[in-house]
Amino acid sequence: MIKRHQYILVVSFSIFLIIPHLFEQLDIFQGNINSENRKTAEKPEFDLAHLDNYPKQYDSYFNDHFGLRPLGLEAYNNFSYFFLKKSPAPKKAILGKDGWLFQGKDMEHYRGSVRLTESELKKLELEFIKRDNYLKQQNCKFIFIIVPTKKEIYPEYLPDEYFRYSQYTMTDQLLKMLKTKTNVDVIDLRPIIKNAKKSHPILYHKMDNHWNDIASLYAYKAIINHLNIIGIDAGTPHSYSDFKIDTTTYYGGSIAKMLGVQDIMIDYRLKLIPNFENTTVRLPQKYQSPERFPYPGSYERRHENPNDSAPRLMMINDSFGEYLYPLLSEHFSYSIFLFDGWEFKLHAKKVIDEKPDIFLMATFEGFIPNILNNIYRDENNIPE
Repeated sequence: MIKRHQYILVVSFSIFLIIPHLFEQLDIFQGNINSENRKTAEKPEFDLAHLDNYPKQYDSYFNDHFGLRPLGLEAYNNFSYFFLKKSPAPKKAILGKDGWLFQGKDMEHYRGSVRLTESELKKLELEFIKRDNYLKQQNCKFIFIIVPTKKEIYPEYLPDEYFRYSQYTMTDQLLKMLKTKTNVDVIDLRPIIKNAKKSHPILYHKMDNHWNDIASLYAYKAIINHLNIIGIDAGTPHSYSDFKIDTTTYYGGSIAKMLGVQDIMIDYRLKLIPNFENTTVRLPQKYQSPERFPYPGSYERRHENPNDSAPRLMMINDSFGEYLYPLLSEHFSYSIFLFDGWEFKLHAKKVIDEKPDIFLMATFEGFIPNILNNIYRDENNIPE
């Protein structure tokens, strides 16, 4: 005869199995499903004619959406961060010193433990030469810009165990190749931002992977000054005195979001408020964002300036480049910025359509492998 406590055990276990599925169907107590900073898997359509991938697709969907998953992750993240004082996902995010957070995925790049192979360097060499030659045919100047990682600027806040194996990184490999094997013009922002740190100690957000407005001001000035040096009249860049500083508090940041503590952690954001009037006009979106890009509203930004005599700009960038839009757009009669899903493509057909005088490719150094991985995209093909 089954004892009472056995009934309780069976019923409790059944409830434990049923409740997550019930909550999933009723869409309740789902917490913050976007806390992992990635796009969750969509429910696949059941099609008898195409069943090969269905089990794997549904497994991914179920793993992302089963009931109470977000709340369970939130509890685990908070326990790891606040009580154990360690990252719940060290491959994604690292707890640094004095409250600084660092992205984990490009750590080996910073440490100098990963290298481009000779074959990879050759592919990049040929790709950069192809792009440079094509843009010259379009009467357009190609400039490649390196955006430094937060680790490169603030190594003193990294945990001691993340020491550098070598000061020579993949970035140095690429820049050496571009200098010795190509005629591509390069702006390396690493020494510029490091030097700016002497006057402005906080140039990156503590809980976010990105630089702040002050760092982007120095980057913008470096770009405009460089254009003037090589003979392109880009005007006089704004200086620090042309702005006032506004400090605001906000919850979390991109790395705090990776840790799942973005709703709890408060950070300070330094904003530059211009003392001048921006005369540029933002234009409607012209190009459709690719389906694979998770932020379609950020794919394209176009600006027009009343100064018709100024050059035209096309810039390919990642999220760091978004900080530069308002400042750079003032120096060009027309500017188009494409945040192309971290793929850094040539967009050859758009070049013909947009007719830029200057083509900037601003790349966060941790994303250098993305250039290589997307070489064979259609957007890099030269039109016949």
